[in-house]
Amino acid sequence: MALMLSLPPISITKLPNLYNQTIIDAFLLRKYPDFAADFRRLGIPNPSTTSSLTTAGFPNVITALIPAQDKETIGHELQAHLQQTWLSIGNKVRESIKAHVRRLYEDPDHIAKIENWIAQEFPAQMVTDLCNEFRSWQHGGQWEWNALWQAQLKHFWESYWIALPLGNPEQSLTCWRGAPTYAAWKTAQTVLAKAEPALPTEVEEKVYSTINVGTWWPFLQQRLGQALSALKNTRNWQFPASAGERSSISGAYSALHPNLLYRDPFREGHGLPTSSMRLFWHVMAQAFPGLFNGKERLNAIEVTKRMAWTHGGVAASLGVECSGDDYENLVRFPNASSIAAARFMATEPDQVKRYWHDLNREVKADADLHPYYERFGGKTRRPSQIPQVDAALPEGYNGVMFSAKWLAEDLGIEDKGSLAALRWAVNWVQKRLHWGDRSPADWWCILLADGDSMGDYVRGHRLKAYREYVASNIVAQIDQQAKDPKLTEWDGWQDFINETPKRMGPATHVGLNRALLDFSNRLVPYLVEQRYCGRVVYSGGDDVMAVLPLEDALPLIQVLRQAWCGGEDAAGEFEPQGGYWQTVQGSKAAKHLGMRRLFTMGEGATMSMGVVLAHKSVPLPTVLEHLWQAEKEQAKRLPGKDGLCFEVIYGSGNSLSAVLKGHLFDQWQHLVPQANDDVSPLLYRLLTELPQHCWLGTDQVLKQAIASIASRRDKELPQGFVENFSNWCCQWEQWALAHRGQRGTDMQDLLNILRLTAFLIDKRFPPHSGHAAITAVALGAT
Repeated sequence: MALMLSLPPISITKLPNLYNQTIIDAFLLRKYPDFAADFRRLGIPNPSTTSSLTTAGFPNVITALIPAQDKETIGHELQAHLQQTWLSIGNKVRESIKAHVRRLYEDPDHIAKIENWIAQEFPAQMVTDLCNEFRSWQHGGQWEWNALWQAQLKHFWESYWIALPLGNPEQSLTCWRGAPTYAAWKTAQTVLAKAEPALPTEVEEKVYSTINVGTWWPFLQQRLGQALSALKNTRNWQFPASAGERSSISGAYSALHPNLLYRDPFREGHGLPTSSMRLFWHVMAQAFPGLFNGKERLNAIEVTKRMAWTHGGVAASLGVECSGDDYENLVRFPNASSIAAARFMATEPDQVKRYWHDLNREVKADADLHPYYERFGGKTRRPSQIPQVDAALPEGYNGVMFSAKWLAEDLGIEDKGSLAALRWAVNWVQKRLHWGDRSPADWWCILLADGDSMGDYVRGHRLKAYREYVASNIVAQIDQQAKDPKLTEWDGWQDFINETPKRMGPATHVGLNRALLDFSNRLVPYLVEQRYCGRVVYSGGDDVMAVLPLEDALPLIQVLRQAWCGGEDAAGEFEPQGGYWQTVQGSKAAKHLGMRRLFTMGEGATMSMGVVLAHKSVPLPTVLEHLWQAEKEQAKRLPGKDGLCFEVIYGSGNSLSAVLKGHLFDQWQHLVPQANDDVSPLLYRLLTELPQHCWLGTDQVLKQAIASIASRRDKELPQGFVENFSNWCCQWEQWALAHRGQRGTDMQDLLNILRLTAFLIDKRFPPHSGHAAITAVALGAT
């Protein structure tokens, strides 16, 4: 990773491109107290207090212009600074763990509680040894894991850098076209940049009097990237030996234990008894309640990431105050149940309150659950950490109450009688509210988006003629003067303006970066978290990962695609203006983002997305594995990219995969809110009968078959739905025939889309939702 972070002078604080980025804001507000006042004078709202790093918006490859004599110093200093900063955070976390665990021994009740747990959980012959081991950790000399921490943390960062001359090192960066050395200077730049065809073009030479190396910038950038890739491919990456039990989350590296002395023979694979590892992580759960559940086994990297915000000193270094040890209050990221139920909780707050009161009464009345009654209130009456939900339910309700499995884990219920009682109580209350055997927390969604052909943008291949980037009055002046035969100095300017593609020089490259910054750090967080009920996992450049409820998936995908290319905003909060998105006066967007134009990638820009719709029982590693495959191996491989791949993962382990071209998505996503509950049986019937009655490539057969099968339905379908649906299928057929034989163009691909459509209709919550409410969600109403 090449990384450079330079701290801005005070004058930079007025530049909007540094506003509303978590780390930048925290730094500026701490170093320059008048930062917020400066923005208020510009009409931009005051940034809210930062409480966590929930959005990563920094790139992993950075290009910087540096003096040639400093390249070695800067490169090595950046590597050393990154490594040292990371190790410092890890060391603080390690010492915090040691201090918190040793603090348990100051309270005899804690010691008795843990020793009683040992007596209940392990055979009698092991109890004495485990109790002695537990008591030994109160002595600092018994913590022998420093070498293990260092080995794992030291090998985490994969950093490398490269330097390339900008222009010929022996010549000036600019040259006058009429100079005697111009020909040699131009040849030197072309050779260095390996530009083909040679630059500048004939038209450019006519109109340029002085030429600089910016003309060769895209090719120099390409060479720099190739050199970095070559260095990356020759690296000798080392993985530390993993002794004993591995991480239960990633399966990588040894799980931490204070007595895992990382020296021979432990380095060769010797570990510690499972009973000892289980004891230590139970103690960790007592020392850090809410942070660890006692069942996980984590390595040093995972522990450092989880504890860095408060125990690693990250929050303090940014000037953010943290009080208490409540992990969820510090992290402020929702659990999966809150994510899945978010749309329901935001739109049906009265039902949420009634559900909680009924479930609270059952927990209080049941003898098996009453011991957990006080803890039940603390776990379920807390903020969901989803802005729209917490605004609708300011008293604090958490979605974990909708899932008996996750609620039992949060409450620490392990005995079978209490588990059965909790499952019965949750199911009974849900049926009492006429939800049947369904819950608002059954399904959740995660999406991964990535801009298409970003290399073409960096190399300037997507830029248009200069006419598109010059003020219209200047273009008119050039057109007029180029027609005057007496003004020979204007010869060639008209061809230059109208025919020559703009070069991707350093300044244009900065504009590209600004578009990526506005999209990832301003538009994405606003759209995901303020317009819809999702949360951003990361958003940097053209890469986005977000989690959200099932009901918000389609409209959010639609608006993210429009925000990327500067298209129409269905909610009317942004007005497209020549490739920019201008916030509309009085809109919610203007309140959050201020009245200004936001850069977009412009007309024709596309992005591919992988979307996983997962049942609550599916483990997260499985969900993420499907997500990477959906985005990289499916959506990106559709003809011309601009693809979407939806993966549905059922609780049984079965899955459904459906791919869809981007231009077909817009009309298709409107079909779901149009449908009533009688549409999904029609779709399932089409799955069976369409392959029997029609095939691709025959005029109107597909449309006629759909109309015929729909006409045999006894149930009443929404007016106009069959026509809209069959028209969309015909559009899909035309696209499939134009790209016959490529990914996503078979009849089975259409059937998979129908199955996905039926799934989305069936899983809407609450059951039998009114069309008005569903349509409001689809249009982005809040």
